Amino acid sequence: MLRNYSIDASSTRDQVLQFLNGLGIPARYEVGPTGFSDGCRIDQGTLVIDPECRISTVLHEAGHLAITPRCFRSLMDGNLYAGQREMLRCIDEKGVHPDAPLYRAVIQCSDPEATAWAWAAGVSLGLPDRETIRDDEYASHRRSRDRR
Repeated sequence: MLRNYSIDASSTRDQVLQFLNGLGIPARYEVGPTGFSDGCRIDQGTLVIDPECRISTVLHEAGHLAITPRCFRSLMDGNLYAGQREMLRCIDEKGVHPDAPLYRAVIQCSDPEATAWAWAAGVSLGLPDRETIRDDEYASHRRSRDRR
């Protein structure tokens, strides 16, 4: 749990980065990455974070990696929809039954699950509710998705 923090302060981001790496979600800093969200990019299964990126954005994007089966995380690279399609192609090619846990995990790799994971991570870290999931980010998320 984070103690004595200021939301979006570099020390808080450092603690979140340590939390993610401790969970097995590779995360590192880089100035200027841009993916689906400003300041954050998923690069072959690694979360690349601008040092000024909002923590709520970091947690949501980390959620996409957290809910992706580890064996497929390297497929998550920029366009997550392409990675999801590739996961489905792989499990179809291997003849995985739709009731198998791996199949179910693959079809449950979308925004609602990533948002739920981000919320749980924020609770675990002791972040304020309104800072864990920010309405303004989800409004832009919807607009970006609708443009696709």
